[in-house]
Formats: sequence, C-alpha cells, structure tokens
Amino acid sequence: MMMEPIKTESSNPETSRTAAVDSPPDCLRADGGLPRIAMVSTHGYVAASPPLGAADTGGQVVYVLELSRKLAQLGYEVDIWTRHFEDQPTVDVLNDHVRVIRVPCGGRQFIPKEYLYRNLVEWSENALRFIKKRGLKYAFINSHYWDAGVAGQRLAEVLHMPHLHTPHSIGIWKKRQMEQDHPDDAANFEKRYNFKERIHHERLLYATADLVVATTPQQAELLVQDYGLSEERCHDSTGLRRSPVLSGERSEPAGHSATAGLHRQGRARTGPARAQQRLRPAHSRL
Repeated sequence: MMMEPIKTESSNPETSRTAAVDSPPDCLRADGGLPRIAMVSTHGYVAASPPLGAADTGGQVVYVLELSRKLAQLGYEVDIWTRHFEDQPTVDVLNDHVRVIRVPCGGRQFIPKEYLYRNLVEWSENALRFIKKRGLKYAFINSHYWDAGVAGQRLAEVLHMPHLHTPHSIGIWKKRQMEQDHPDDAANFEKRYNFKERIHHERLLYATADLVVATTPQQAELLVQDYGLSEERCHDSTGLRRSPVLSGERSEPAGHSATAGLHRQGRARTGPARAQQRLRPAHSRL
C-alpha cells in the first residue's frame, strides 16, 4: 500500500539558533566501500553536537546519534538525513563513517514536529534529488518518529529498498495518557498536538513499513493491540519481546558479516518477507 499524498504548507517563524561548523568538501563521497544505511530523523536540531533542550531536541536525537555510531562500529556507513533550516550547514560529520545530511523544506524557520508533515513531500523530493545526484546507495532506511516515517516510506518506495521504522512514542498512547493526566485541558490537545493527523499517518505507516522496531516491550504490545500490527513485523529492540522473524535461526553462521547477508539478497524490494530477511542480520547484532 502506498502512502497517500500530503498537502504541503509553509511554516511559522521561530527563534533562530546557531548551527554547526561546515564539513570538509570531500565528506559527501559515495564510495566508502562499506554498506550504507539511511537514518531519517527530520525534526529538531540533529547535529554532531546537538543543542539538547532546544525545541524538539532531546532523547530521540541522542538515540539516533548513538545508534548510528554503533552501526558504524559494526561495519556500516551511516547517513543521518534531517531537515535543513536556519543557518545550519548542509553536512555535519560525526566521525569517519557517520554524517548528518540536511535538505530543506518549508523555508528557513524552525517547524514543530507536530506540523512538519505538511512539508514532507518537499523534503522527500529534495532528498531524492540529492541522493541521485551524489549516487548514494543504501542497504535500507531506518526512520525515527512518525514524521520521519512518512518521509522514509516515500524514499523507500521510490528507491525500492526496505524501510525499518522506530516510532519512539505512539499517538494513541500519548493521547490516552494526556486525557487521563490533564482532563481539564483536553479541549486544547488536538490543536497543540495534532493527534488526529498523527494517528492517521501512524496507521498508514505501520501498515506499509517492512519492520517496526519498538523501544520497549510495552510499546510493542500497543503496536500490535491498538494498531493491528502483525507480530511478524513488530520487533522489540530490548530483546525482551522479539519478533518471530528476528528471533528465528540466523541464516548466517555466528560471526558472519552482516554485509554479506544484506547484499546477497539483492537490491530489488520484492515485499515484506524479502525485506525482513535483509534486515535481520544487521538488526540482530545491535
């Protein structure tokens, strides 16, 4: 199932913040020799040294950066794709194998994560042009939070590659908790948090992504129970509740390179079963 079109709109201005230092000119090489992963995290200030505590910039940004560093230790090149806004550089280098790549959408001002989805068609088109111009090739896409999930699914469909999505939080659960904790303010939740639009796109995303990675066992249960996600396509990253796909016997001997498992399957994206086979060797080592 294809993701439905999203209307593109401009954003409201926000306070400007300082940006990272520009990267060396050769940092956009496409021929590193290692399999490459596209990490997509579109909201907030994603950077080698992020301004933690700034708007929409906290635990998820740290998670994405640390996951990318770990994947680099396992033998991957990682590009973290995010939004270019304010005075940030196009590229920010974390180390020899991890870099942040920023592409624009919605103007130069900060856009809150609850409303960034309106600009993701533009972002995806710009990212695809960048990828094709630089000749970048990826083993798979790993998106984070629902806004990046929408963008990541579009990239995966055009580039014909598997899409692994990490929700971090879930709209239905957050809405339920806020209504319980702050019943007097419930009338303002929709305007502030855009739950209706978020949950709608989460349902579409979880139905189309090849694999959804929960960050807690409880979140994995909610994805299955509240969103109807099949257990075969839901994986708990803590290992306490594992997807049948990821907890089965490895197709490679112990210690075999994840690169071989990814590339032997070929680059054609032929459906969830093939995609899960390609994702299993890489993710089971994290």
